[in-house]
Amino acid sequence: MSPTPVIRPSNSPGLQGPRGWEVQVEYSVDGESWHTTPTSSDYYVRFSTDEGTTWGTAWYIRGEQGEQGATGETGATGATIASVAIVGTDIVFTKSDASTVTLTGAVTTLKGDAGADGTDGATGASIISAAFSGSDIVFTKDDANTVTLADAATTLKGPTGPTGPTGPTGATGATGADSTVAGPTGATGPTGPTGPTGPTGPTGPTGATGADSTVVGPTGPTGPTGATGATGPTGADSTVPGPTGPTGATGATGATGATGPTGPTGADSTVPGPTGPTGATGATGATGATGPTGPTGADSTVAGPTGPTGPTGPTGATGPTGPTGPTGPTGADSTVPGPTGPTGPTGATGDDGTDGNTWYSGSSDPSDESGVDGDFYLNTTSWDVFKKISGEWSLQGNIKGASGEGSGDVVGPEGATAGNLATFSGTSGKIIQDSGSKVADFEPAIGAKGTAFNKNFGSSAGDVCQGNDLRLSDARTPTTHGNDKHSATYITSSDVTYENLSANGDVGSGSSQVAQGDHNHDSDYASASHYHDDVVLKSVGTTKGDIIAFTASATPARVGVGTDTYLLVADSSATPGVKWTNRITSLIKEVVKTSTGNLSTAEVSGTIINNYGQSKDVTLTLPTAAEGMSFMVVLGTTVAKYFRIKANTSDKIYLDGVAGSDNKYVGIASAKIGAMISFVTFQTGASSYDWVATTISGTWEAQT
Repeated sequence: MSPTPVIRPSNSPGLQGPRGWEVQVEYSVDGESWHTTPTSSDYYVRFSTDEGTTWGTAWYIRGEQGEQGATGETGATGATIASVAIVGTDIVFTKSDASTVTLTGAVTTLKGDAGADGTDGATGASIISAAFSGSDIVFTKDDANTVTLADAATTLKGPTGPTGPTGPTGATGATGADSTVAGPTGATGPTGPTGPTGPTGPTGPTGATGADSTVVGPTGPTGPTGATGATGPTGADSTVPGPTGPTGATGATGATGATGPTGPTGADSTVPGPTGPTGATGATGATGATGPTGPTGADSTVAGPTGPTGPTGPTGATGPTGPTGPTGPTGADSTVPGPTGPTGPTGATGDDGTDGNTWYSGSSDPSDESGVDGDFYLNTTSWDVFKKISGEWSLQGNIKGASGEGSGDVVGPEGATAGNLATFSGTSGKIIQDSGSKVADFEPAIGAKGTAFNKNFGSSAGDVCQGNDLRLSDARTPTTHGNDKHSATYITSSDVTYENLSANGDVGSGSSQVAQGDHNHDSDYASASHYHDDVVLKSVGTTKGDIIAFTASATPARVGVGTDTYLLVADSSATPGVKWTNRITSLIKEVVKTSTGNLSTAEVSGTIINNYGQSKDVTLTLPTAAEGMSFMVVLGTTVAKYFRIKANTSDKIYLDGVAGSDNKYVGIASAKIGAMISFVTFQTGASSYDWVATTISGTWEAQT
């Protein structure tokens, strides 16, 4: 029977529908075990809309760790104690902010609630004064003892009463700002247990085989033959296989993988673009079934391999030593000496030898108690020599000769005349005799004699004049001369006149004549103002160091002195054909740079720059580039620091032909000994120059 339809007015509510599912939630720490009550350690959540029959995907509900918050501002500095004073039975501290605190109040505010009262201690000494001492406070007690604030807590109170019950824990204070002062390092914890031994390292390479010994060791006795080992088991079947069974069918080839997409077409380039990725390899086809085993081959005619050798039997007892063989023939004498044998033991000490004779000396004769037979004695006063014989000293002689000093006259021959000289006899050469002559009989000795020596006085040739010879006197009458001016009187000054000389033919232009006062040789010499074409005037040079060059044939010109250290070089473009230049290519100077700074013109002109001893990053700024500058960088120290050469403000460096930007550097990131690069200027404008750097060794980079 069909249900009776219900007719309802328009817009009237329908029947109550069935109750819907409630959303259920579960939580988890690890995404595997779940619970319904959330905790602070949960990381996952899931939902169910069908009463827990099925659950949705687990969601990770914790975000990533946020960045650490910024450090809070440092709190204001607390007030410091400015003064201290005794007030009644308490101590009052006045702080820098004018507030005060008592010692009692300070103790109260620095600790928790007080415990139960302990037993009263004995009355301690009272403080009668307080004073600052450096950074501490010194209290003076009525017993004349003093105590500082640092140890007052210990010395100002009586014995400690019994501990009262622990008061309730106060509320946790706010977390203080992170301290900027690290606390003391805690004591080192006990050493942990030793870790397991690491794996054995790989076996080292076998050492080189030692050279064959040149000395053969003695052959040991031959041991007895060991017992024969047991026969090994029969070898396996023949190693020659039977005929091969038919080959199984080849498995189907796997489908070819899809071709990978073609890479994008590169722009026209002299370098080919990258090749597109290779398509994935198709799956390998299944291996075909193994064919059936072939029939067993016929018995082999080749013996199977020998079985393994049985274990070695135990070593037999050593046999008796065989008889000694006959002595071999004596070998030829060796030309190489054998090694020196060990030093033999020290021999026994020999008997004392017989005492030798002894010399004694003294300022007096010896006594019989000293010395033994055979000894000698010298008296250093008389120089007598004694020898001891049969227990007594016996005089042997005297070693002092006669005095060499004379004490009397030489005795001459009888009849010698007083004052005469004594000579040796010509007969014997030794006997003194009277010479018959005195000293006065001889003239003084004269050295080399001239031709006037020992001449007679007279007026003839060969004679000499006496001092009063009239021929040497002013009274001698002059003889007549041929010159009429040479009369009986000598010539006067009035006689020597031009007229007299001219009259005598002494004035003229010939030889042996005197020239007149107005005489000249104008016809023989040029005037002082004439010019010599083959002479360079000294006025051409105007400055110390000037030199003369030629601008053309027979055309001299001055070349002014050059700048210090410049060189004079040939230059056909210069007017005189030479010029001064600062290209000092033949004088290389090494410049060591270990810190950042500027390079001078002299330091980049024909130099080597070295980093020897560098310990920190270095940047060297070049001077403005100009003609003729060149240098080389040669690093002499390896250090994990950069070394850079930086261009000046308006200059650039071309590294290996690639231009850099103005005021940028070329350098090596980590200095390495032996790294080299050269720098040289080149003209890039009417009056401007730049640098070109050429790498020689090492990894040099330009700043981008």
